[in-house]
Amino acid sequence: MDKENIWRYGGCTTISPLLALKSCVGSYTVPKRVPASVCVRCKGYKRLCGLLSCPILERFRAQVLSVTSLGSRPLELQGSTPPSLVVGEQGYPKVPILFNIPPHIHSEEARVYDHPLLWWTQRYSLKKIIELRSYLVSSIIRFYAKDPWRLYERELSIAAVSIKPADSEAKLQKPPIPHLSFLIWILQ
Repeated sequence: MDKENIWRYGGCTTISPLLALKSCVGSYTVPKRVPASVCVRCKGYKRLCGLLSCPILERFRAQVLSVTSLGSRPLELQGSTPPSLVVGEQGYPKVPILFNIPPHIHSEEARVYDHPLLWWTQRYSLKKIIELRSYLVSSIIRFYAKDPWRLYERELSIAAVSIKPADSEAKLQKPPIPHLSFLIWILQ
């Protein structure tokens, strides 16, 4: 079955495009959902969830590795975008745009950092996916949404839709700081 027929007849939706790959790739197991209260009690070292390693700690370790790879110049970020761009909605009409760059990773090597279909076909582990996603450094730009033509001045939109990873540079206002938290926010 080719890609186009998978999308057309495989029952795929835009929400879960990988579900149709089940018939092509083989069986898969859905990871169990771990309640957040278990994470608060465990703090990453008791393994109360039954996983071999804590995903929260893996994320933190990858963030620390990413920040330390910036070296002596933590405010200058260079790399190729996978391409990856996220537009937020908080504070509309002045919205945040997150431009993700893996530090010191250039050309086609950067593509793997934001390529879920590749992760699925290569059977990447949860740990590996967390490492890839957490290694990305997000530079955040506040942008006035009612004036979209200003995006072309920064060439962000062109880099975001490019087929190949685009070499990028970002000057950060402050060095990125890894954050570790096991807290639960309960709404009452």
